[in-house]
Order: sequence, then structure tokens, then C-alpha cells
Amino acid sequence: MRAPIAAGTLYPSNKSELKNIYKEISNQKTESFNSISALYLANGSFNEFKELYFNAYAYLLNIPEETTFIFISNNKSKKGKPVAISNEDWLTPLGKVSYDRELGEEIKKHSSFAEFDNSAHCFESSIELHLPFVQSIVSNPKLVAITISIVDDSIVRDLVNAIESSISLLNRNAVIIGVSELFHCENLEAANLKLTYFLNYLESFDPQQNIDPIFKLLIQESCATNPVVFLIPFVYSIKNGFRPKILSKKISKTGVKEETDVFLSVAYTK
Repeated sequence: MRAPIAAGTLYPSNKSELKNIYKEISNQKTESFNSISALYLANGSFNEFKELYFNAYAYLLNIPEETTFIFISNNKSKKGKPVAISNEDWLTPLGKVSYDRELGEEIKKHSSFAEFDNSAHCFESSIELHLPFVQSIVSNPKLVAITISIVDDSIVRDLVNAIESSISLLNRNAVIIGVSELFHCENLEAANLKLTYFLNYLESFDPQQNIDPIFKLLIQESCATNPVVFLIPFVYSIKNGFRPKILSKKISKTGVKEETDVFLSVAYTK
């Protein structure tokens, strides 16, 4: 069982406060759509990003109860395997989120990079702080948690194919949730310019286009972040006919000189 490490710091540990999450999510308005494949969300504290989180998770309110959540996050600590699947249940103040063993093992079987390694998840909190949101939406959520510590476009293709094949073979209802900063900038002006350029590129992206240009673009801008985390839900969704809806954006100062981190919320729907 993976014990919580961020409850009471990055997100509330009080059950009553966490139980209000569903009310806040259900108060959000969403655009109409038929189905959803993925979300891409910020990696940050509940208090700083809760409005972004509420707005994004509202897109999952009508998903089937038996949905499995495939979380992808950056492994900043670099501990453990480069592409690490957690094969244990996760605990939050709201209770247990069960590991979908069958799907996790299938993904590993179809991937050339992924390995089972719980140590890679011990000190990374970005997936954990999102679990109360999925616990608020479905009563018995299941997850497959994957952290990635290296930047390589071949990992994107590998994991997208592994996830796609596994979902199809097992006939699973699944949603991919990528969690990370989008990119890092030297100042606010640069952040605004780069974000505007990136959003224009994203919204005009041709599904038949090679991902190399967008990968290179993110590599150039990402610095301390991992563009692979953004690209896995993006490529998976585009391949399967889903399109990105830009839900919200946020630019935050890091506290180091004028440097900023850029965050984005995206829902992939059709």
C-alpha cells in the first residue's frame, strides 16, 4: 500500500474538506461533448490550483463507474526506474484507490521501457494529490500510476502504443491524466509569448502531422519539466480522434529571480 506523503501539506487531510470537492466540481460548467479520452493538468498544491482542478475534473462527471485512471507524471527526484509503474494500491484520507493489476501488467507487457518500481513513486506527490478528485467522481476508482524521469520521444510512442493496445485487449474504460508543469521561462514576458505561440500551434495541429515538431518545441521550452508527460495524453487522444479543449492556463513565479512556470489544463474530447 502506497501511503500518502502530501496530505495536510499539498492538499487537505481533513475528510470533510475533501468531501466538498464533488460539490465544487459539479458546480462547474462544461462544453457539450460525447466522450473524453484524457486530461492534462497542473502539478501544484490544492490551494494554488483548485479552481483549475475543479474546472477540469468536471469533464469526468459522467464517465462510467468502472473507469480506470492512468496517471502519468514527471519523476523529478529521478529515483527508481526511468519509466516506473506502481503495482500497489494507493491510500488517501478518503480511503484506498485500487491498483488495476490486469491493466498495469498488460501495459508493461506491451512496453519496451516500463518496469514495475514502487520506489520511484515514494517521494513524488503529483499523482497522489489528484486522487481525491477521482475518488469524488467514482465510488471505487482504480488506477495505474506511471512516473517518467527521462526525456525521449521514443517513450511517448512506446507508452501510447502500450496503453492503446492494453485498453483495447481488455476492453477497458480508461482515462489518461497527465500531471506536470508545461514549461519553465526566464520571466513573465517570455512566458506569455511562449504560451501564446504554443496554444496557437496546439489548436492548429493536424492529426496526420508527425509529433517531432511539437516535441522539439516542448524540449526547447521545458527546462526542468518533462514534455513526455504532456505528449502521452496528447498523442493518444489525437490518434483516436479526440481534440484538445484548452480549459485554463496559469503562469506562476517560482521565487527564483524573475523565473516563471507555465501551467495548462486540457481536456481531450469528441
